[in-house]
Amino acid sequence: MSDVFVDREGELGILAEAWSARPSLVVVYGRRRVGKTRLLKEFMRGVNGVYYLSRLTDHSDNLRGLVAAVGRVVKGFGVGKEYVSIDALLRDVWGSGVELVVIDEFTYWVRVAPRVMSELQLFVDEFLPRTRMMLVLCGSLIGVMERDVLGGGAPLYGRRSFSIKVEPLKPWVLREFLPKYGPVERVATYAVFGGVPHYLRLVDDSVDLVENIERLIVRKGSPLKDEVEFMLREEFRNPSVYGRILRAIASGATTLGKIAEVAGIPRTHAIAYLDNLRRVGMVDRRNPLWGRKGTYVIRDYFMNFHYSVIERVRNLTELEMYEDAMREVRNALPNYLGRAFEEVVRDLLPILRRRGYVIPFTKVGKVLKKGVEVDLALVNEGTGEAQLIEVKWSKLKQQDITRCLRDLERKAEYLGFTKRFKCVKYLIVARESEGDEAVVTPTDLGL
Repeated sequence: MSDVFVDREGELGILAEAWSARPSLVVVYGRRRVGKTRLLKEFMRGVNGVYYLSRLTDHSDNLRGLVAAVGRVVKGFGVGKEYVSIDALLRDVWGSGVELVVIDEFTYWVRVAPRVMSELQLFVDEFLPRTRMMLVLCGSLIGVMERDVLGGGAPLYGRRSFSIKVEPLKPWVLREFLPKYGPVERVATYAVFGGVPHYLRLVDDSVDLVENIERLIVRKGSPLKDEVEFMLREEFRNPSVYGRILRAIASGATTLGKIAEVAGIPRTHAIAYLDNLRRVGMVDRRNPLWGRKGTYVIRDYFMNFHYSVIERVRNLTELEMYEDAMREVRNALPNYLGRAFEEVVRDLLPILRRRGYVIPFTKVGKVLKKGVEVDLALVNEGTGEAQLIEVKWSKLKQQDITRCLRDLERKAEYLGFTKRFKCVKYLIVARESEGDEAVVTPTDLGL
């Protein structure tokens, strides 16, 4: 289990800038387990401040908890005093000499005591500008943060100095977490667990991916066994409906109408549910390179793996028939990795561009016309260039490479690329290959 802290230089830079620009109100948010708390504690190493983890309890209990957190930094703070608002409390915190206050999981506090927002508005409007304080509000409930903290009409709307949405890590940092794995194993692990630091720290790279799946997800008492259900229950009021939608997408229903049909909900309702899933980063809508008919994908890798593979063996795992369950997981894994690898390649586009494997592009997307499909197409209408990319989760021999390139050339002509662009290039991204300049693999990228 690795405890490394990697690839958050941008976020740390924003926090450092907010510290220099005091007074400041900073909002930090992102999905559960993505590393928000670790980021804030890393920043606080060089700054003396107060850290408080909010609880799902009433307003008074959270106020007392914050007083206790301040008391650990300022001896005797709040002794014999009972605060009734966070406004009054934070005014006294500033008077005690504290210049940094971090309130983590703030969305829990908001959920049980919405009044905390109007009290904070009073503090931010009337008192914070006269201080040198940096106040950080952090939360995992993305919907609550965007609606009740950042959204228009919210008491703190327009008052934040900085905001940071902490995203999952990208594939190229996995070697920091999994040094014993090779590039192919790291990419496969990313396709299952995504770039969520907490999950990656649980992976044991002295055993293979399948054994980690069994140990971390499948067996009774596994640390991530109920993770997806927990995320849905925390984020949404009716998690079962969202679960049906995600299950429908994983089964191959990717258009709005088909998702609504398979999930058993009205089409008009499905639009709202899908918008909510997109807002929290669980789902994404992919528009084709040309055309309006978009499709939906499960963007969260761990959630995608759960609904694509783990859900299919749920009955076996509930009966503790782990050997049978893992046989099914092993059989399903190659097909899942083949589909997920397309998403991984999208995430790899920045490094592919930096290494010169792909053209500078202004648009990217899948192309589908009358049954002819291109996994990924990049276009630069300014320079008149285009590039067609085939994604293969397999080991390619030279004859496979030659056949793939010919197929791409035929597709380029059929789809009109050769007429529309003055220069059309081709690339194959494969799991492994015998070696060809038209092919790039995880090993070539040093993943």
